[in-house]
Amino acid sequence: MKSVMKNLRMPALLMMFGLMFMLFTLQSCTKEEASPLTTESYKELSRGMQKLWADHMQWTFSTVDAFFNNQEGLEGQLNPDYALEK
Repeated sequence: MKSVMKNLRMPALLMMFGLMFMLFTLQSCTKEEASPLTTESYKELSRGMQKLWADHMQWTFSTVDAFFNNQEGLEGQLNPDYALEK
């Protein structure tokens, strides 16, 4: 009998957790109208994130290109102590 009760506890706990999650999620949806993100601060953030992504992609391309063309030179750039070992 105890094992049956123990086996029923887990699904009951999961269901309780799911219901509580849904309740809190639905409570946060109280705004009646949708407001598009058109503020100046949002646009500035978006432009900044696009520039950051472009810089990241350029750095990644440069690193991969250097790795395939000159592996020893890249290792010296990534590990400053490497140049001292030789």
